[in-house]
Amino acid sequence: MDLNQHIQALNDVDALQSAVLTQLASAVTKRSFEDCMEKVVLVNLAAEFDAGKLFQENRHSEEAYETLFSIMRLNLRTMIMLLEALLAKLEYSRKSSATAPTENDYVPLTAKAQRLIPSIRWYSGWLVSQASILNGDTMDADLASELGRLYTKTLNLLAPHVPSNGRQVRYLLVEDEKTLGFLPLDNPKCECARRRYYSDAAGSIAKPRWYNQDITRRDATEETQARAHDIIADGLFLQRQRKRTAHLLSMLDKLRLRTEQSKLRRVAYERLMRHHR
Repeated sequence: MDLNQHIQALNDVDALQSAVLTQLASAVTKRSFEDCMEKVVLVNLAAEFDAGKLFQENRHSEEAYETLFSIMRLNLRTMIMLLEALLAKLEYSRKSSATAPTENDYVPLTAKAQRLIPSIRWYSGWLVSQASILNGDTMDADLASELGRLYTKTLNLLAPHVPSNGRQVRYLLVEDEKTLGFLPLDNPKCECARRRYYSDAAGSIAKPRWYNQDITRRDATEETQARAHDIIADGLFLQRQRKRTAHLLSMLDKLRLRTEQSKLRRVAYERLMRHHR
């Protein structure tokens, strides 16, 4: 394949991805599309995982590299699309909220925002595990920078929706039960995966199911808060690792400054930092 053919092939893939993502963006907050969106995310992550294995086995194959590169770009663009959809809902909540949250209060997430949280939480975990790869040296620098900007903005706007006295669930959430053992997400070497799937720090004892006899399941609001808590904790973890992920997440330098603008956010930040040191 000569250079012109190569460029045309990449443009064709980008055009196809753009068309698909445009269709997804128009449906992503609809209740009837929630299960479908989760399947899209899992298929995307599985495809990248398999492409990564293929590339490891064929490091000198241009086709294997281009396949992996293309799927990684698709995942970046899909996460960006989901973040943009959630940001629109968070911005609406912020503008329509009559009063700011107090230390022991919080702003409830809208139903449409809640539908986006599980998929974004999956992608947030993926981002933590892939951050050292998804940077400006190996990926599209503009795309990585845009993801960093949107991710940081999302974390700051999501903070008021997590009460400072909120508790973590000690069982597998529904989406974690679905993906327990799913290697693209359930990686015991990754801190965020251990936090989601395992009861012990070593990542060897899986959390119980919510329907186990000795488990009292939290209500839907508390489970959503736990999901949001995990996303924020991922961002704080990445912030501590920003020297390793400078190209992708340079925008995270703004996270602490904006988090400390209110007492609620400062308390949440300090609590999360103590918990995840």
